Amino acid sequence: MIPYEITNTFFVGNQKFFLYSLMYVLVLLFGAVILYVEVKRQKLNGKQTFWSYFWVFFGILFGARLFYTFGPWSDGGTFIELITAVINPYHYSGLVMIGGLIFGFLFGFGYVVWRKLGVGIYADMGALIASMGLFFGRIGCFFAGCCFGEGSNVAWAVVRDGVAIHPTQIYSSIGNLFIFSYIVWKRGHQKFRGELFIHFVLLYSIMRFSVEFLRAYTWHWMGLSATQLVLLVVVCVTLMVYKNMSKNRDITTIHQQKNWWYYLIGGGLLMDFGVYMVSAWHHGLTVVFFVVGGCIFLYGMSKGLDFSWVRLAKSNGTKQLLKIIGIVAVLFVLVQLITYGVGVSFDTEELKQCPHSVEGNTSANIRVRVIDSPYCNLCWEQSINVHPKLLEEFGDQLFIEKYDIRHCGEVIDEYGFLGTPGYVFTNVETSDESIYYSAVNFNDMKEIVEGLE
Repeated sequence: MIPYEITNTFFVGNQKFFLYSLMYVLVLLFGAVILYVEVKRQKLNGKQTFWSYFWVFFGILFGARLFYTFGPWSDGGTFIELITAVINPYHYSGLVMIGGLIFGFLFGFGYVVWRKLGVGIYADMGALIASMGLFFGRIGCFFAGCCFGEGSNVAWAVVRDGVAIHPTQIYSSIGNLFIFSYIVWKRGHQKFRGELFIHFVLLYSIMRFSVEFLRAYTWHWMGLSATQLVLLVVVCVTLMVYKNMSKNRDITTIHQQKNWWYYLIGGGLLMDFGVYMVSAWHHGLTVVFFVVGGCIFLYGMSKGLDFSWVRLAKSNGTKQLLKIIGIVAVLFVLVQLITYGVGVSFDTEELKQCPHSVEGNTSANIRVRVIDSPYCNLCWEQSINVHPKLLEEFGDQLFIEKYDIRHCGEVIDEYGFLGTPGYVFTNVETSDESIYYSAVNFNDMKEIVEGLE
């Protein structure tokens, strides 16, 4: 067994970034590469394909937030509160991948049908990108500390807050790596349009259904989680579609180099191992394993999908992609400037006090120390939507102290906080503590407090 701590933030200068988000940036970039290669190979309309890609990813984000907010994972609330939480980008929300996959498909399918682009071709490209994306996405989940498994004594379990649990994110990442490898292989042996998509949905459903038995859930129906119930419906619908779909055999073939899958799978496994060990050794080793493994993985991907990174770098499509990246970077800077501007209006001299705010009953047994900053939009959301619910639920049983990360070095150094928001939950009588280096939703906070009582 190895220790585990949430390792989701890194800094470039004074700017904090999230590894979870970085994984999805990589998915967008490498997904765009796959899309560009297939578009050129099959002589598709580049502009329309780009918009299909946009709507797929918009649907993934919307569906993942929608399923989380309206499913058994959320804090609950009125319909207006829940739908606002889905569409408000500053609202802290988890992401349910099965919801993202369903709505990504629906949004993409809608656009492709509207533009009469050919569902089978685009569904197959989606299968390649989705299986690759899920491999990276689950690595992000491990960094962020979400989607963990139940308690276990297996030798490879990770120990989080003193409890040994299944690293189900790593299981899922490895499973998706093998699914991606199969889909790439199948691309070289494809018999009809839509075949890759059908195989991807069935394989992913089987893999995810199996891993769900090891995930930590509080809600079940007949021994099945909400995700497993959805997957049963997805498999039934997929089999009906397969039975009734037309088998268009007009396939653009590719030449796959020998032993490409050694590199793809070997590189991916190196990445997963480095991430799995992130809390057990120096973080620099994880970076080395991730970068080296990633290069090997990408080399295998290029050989399996029959393209050259060198030729790709010299193409006009790469120049267009760089323009898009530039636009995204400008939008990111604008968001940061807006956040900074709002933060300035919240900034006061009182924040230099440690703590600068105390809420609840100072004689209570449960103490919650909050690490925040006026320049942190997630901190705003936590203060507005989560902390009041916690005080309302537990009344005089706890008190909340707030510390500004810029001024309260003693607390920051003691617990190793690198960014905001952060939390230290303490039972004053027993000195038991739970430390979190990210935002925490109300239901999780409630479980933490009840566990400490």
